[in-house]
Amino acid sequence: MPGITIIEKEYLDKAYACWLGKCIGGTLGRPFEGKRGPHRLTFYRPIPYRASENDELDIQLVWMHALRERGIHVTSRDLAMEWRDHVIYWFDEFRFAKSNFERGVMPPMSGWYNNWFREGCRGAIRSEIWALIAPGSPQTAAEYAYRDAVLDHTGEGIYAAMFLAAIQSAAFVTSDVKKLLPIGLSVIPEGCRVRQAVQDVIALHTKKMPLLDARRELLVKHGSDNFSDAPQNMGIIVLGWLYGEGDFERGILATMNCGLDSASNSGAAASILGIAGGRDTVPVNWQAPIKGKITPGRGIVGFDPPSDIEVLAQRCLQLAKVVADSRDTGVTITTTKPKGPRKAAAAASVAEGLSPIEVTDDSRLTEERPLGAVTLRIRYSTGPTISYERPTEIDLTIANTSEKAVEGHIDFTVPWGWQVEPAEGIDFSIRKKGNPCSAKLVLRVEEANVQVLPVNPVSAHVTIKGQQPTAVDFPLFGERRWLLAGPYGKKGDRAYDRVYLPEKAIAERKPSGKVSFKKASFPEFSMDINPLFGQKKEGVLYAFGWFYSSRKRDLRLFVSCNDGIKAWLNDRIVLARHHHASIRPPDYRSDIQVLRGWNRLLLKIARCGKPVDLHLYFGDRKNHVFDGLIDTYFPAEVLAFAG
Repeated sequence: MPGITIIEKEYLDKAYACWLGKCIGGTLGRPFEGKRGPHRLTFYRPIPYRASENDELDIQLVWMHALRERGIHVTSRDLAMEWRDHVIYWFDEFRFAKSNFERGVMPPMSGWYNNWFREGCRGAIRSEIWALIAPGSPQTAAEYAYRDAVLDHTGEGIYAAMFLAAIQSAAFVTSDVKKLLPIGLSVIPEGCRVRQAVQDVIALHTKKMPLLDARRELLVKHGSDNFSDAPQNMGIIVLGWLYGEGDFERGILATMNCGLDSASNSGAAASILGIAGGRDTVPVNWQAPIKGKITPGRGIVGFDPPSDIEVLAQRCLQLAKVVADSRDTGVTITTTKPKGPRKAAAAASVAEGLSPIEVTDDSRLTEERPLGAVTLRIRYSTGPTISYERPTEIDLTIANTSEKAVEGHIDFTVPWGWQVEPAEGIDFSIRKKGNPCSAKLVLRVEEANVQVLPVNPVSAHVTIKGQQPTAVDFPLFGERRWLLAGPYGKKGDRAYDRVYLPEKAIAERKPSGKVSFKKASFPEFSMDINPLFGQKKEGVLYAFGWFYSSRKRDLRLFVSCNDGIKAWLNDRIVLARHHHASIRPPDYRSDIQVLRGWNRLLLKIARCGKPVDLHLYFGDRKNHVFDGLIDTYFPAEVLAFAG
């Protein structure tokens, strides 16, 4: 495969135009973020005096800090630690990923577990940094983007990030959209929604369908009520790029005017166009308000990010040279132009050897822990939770990574009262380059004997013969415990307003004995109560939950429901909404005061035909997820009557 040579001066011009485009597109789209459109902009509205703050650019400043501090071989876990220390944004997938990090859930599970926005596009639109450190090597850029996106995404959210990173990397070598799009598609699997959306957009453009008609067709087939859903937004980015025909202004306006995740889409399109065309292709009137500066946001802390785009481009060049020298990318970055024709060969070479990276259940439910001579692979059957309803099963695999045979033993430490199988632990003996040793760990808890906590410490103590034990911690999270009653009524809208037995018991210390309850546990903030309705398509269901607080606290209750919802805290109604609309958490919030000791939360949920989509969690008054309550077991008196 012929090598690819990138000239430093050309690199700096394209890197500058990339960040400049990111600022222009983000500033253009920020006032219209989340608005469905279509719009009719012809320039900034309003005209800014500087670049807007941009969270997807801010995260990339953190990644640059990570690369400079930790080196170019950063892992997903390294990036998670940087995020935990330096990112304080608390919205959408950022909110749930950061909550996972703080509770000990590491990538790739952090992007999948308890994350309603797991297939959003915020991982994709921070992909530029990976292209900039791996110019001309789309496979390398896609691999870095994967390591990044798994922090707060899974599935389509990861595929979108790899797709854009590969295109942006290849754009250092060719500006031909007909070559760049197949390169982006080559690193994501057949059948994924991002790929289908992009291929459909290409077909619509080939048919010469007008832009807004093509947009409509895209959203009919791939649209989502969540404006940040990745496939529809990747389609819009490609729409703007194709219909702009390579022109910077036309491209970003076409993207912007298609709406939805406007700042993200415009920023991504503008960065691609910037890399492909260089700084001279960015009109001066679009550059002028930016003044060559980015505006670091208030959501990153703990280090001094650069604000000058020239400095940012220089730092990217330094990192790109290290990557080119340290990894087998086939790319050389030099100050002198090579002799002879090189562009045609480079354009062909950049598309060679690409292969898709697929996200599977196995990959998102698995974590690996290197332990010197061995690597311990932990694979959760359904997720990192423990419940009274069913056992937790974990597949363990021990692989020999040394140059000689190893043997040893694994013991387990669990909370008091938990049942462990195998109780005697696991023995392993693996020859040099031998097959890994596999075993299944099964954990059970009985409600009569054990109080499951929100976070439960579990440790594997791995002892290799002749060495001291090494502890591997993998906490399990208690599932929230509820008593459910119902369904009641025949029509959901009427039943929502009618008072049934569970509601009549509000003034009592505990629910009336006349009510028949069913225990239930939910592993995530999303609560699938639809099986409780059985064959009934309409009615209301009541859910009683108890939670313990160590002191009086001012908190917020965050609720999203696509149907009717009422909530009482300690017998006082705190929320009542009845709207039929798709959810995008958090939709409703109520300031609450919880008491020291046990508190009781009662929900009344209506179903007026369609399945209920319900999402609920507690937060502090700064809108951070609050994990300081115990809601994973019932008080003793409740357990006594609930049975």
